[in-house]
Amino acid sequence: MGILFVVPQYLEAVLGNDSFGTGIRVLPLIGGLMAAATASESVVPRLGARTVVPLGMLIMAIGTLLGATTDHLRAATASPPCGSPSPASASASRSSRRPAW
Repeated sequence: MGILFVVPQYLEAVLGNDSFGTGIRVLPLIGGLMAAATASESVVPRLGARTVVPLGMLIMAIGTLLGATTDHLRAATASPPCGSPSPASASASRSSRRPAW
């Protein structure tokens, strides 16, 4: 549950998202926690808490690893649609322009 306090701060302070953007980005995390809580109600009586808790921690660790290794800049560096200039050429053409004073 501590991840609910750390992730929004990271999204706002480090990545620079606003409050609304942070809330939208945290929704999948909240949905996953709700689904896991619902599923654990039926699994704990069958397998026991000693099995379910470590399994849940393992799943959280895998999810954290996937989240840490995901490239959040992939969308910014992806190929543009056909006919569009690439981000590198667009920034190069902007930097080569001189002001029209």
